[in-house]
Amino acid sequence: MGWAVDAVADYVENIRPRFDCAEHAALWVTERGGRIKPAEINARFVAYRDALKLPRALVPHS
Repeated sequence: MGWAVDAVADYVENIRPRFDCAEHAALWVTERGGRIKPAEINARFVAYRDALKLPRALVPHS
């Protein structure tokens, strides 16, 4: 999935700097500068997956 590398690079270059957290060790941060927890990512993913009526077997690491 070469597109994933491009998507993460785009996030690092264009989105993450907007959070003003250059010194934060986490890659995925909140707008308040905290670390996004895996449970939060999963909950959002499940909401989108279910809204799009995608298979329940689909998980963030798929």
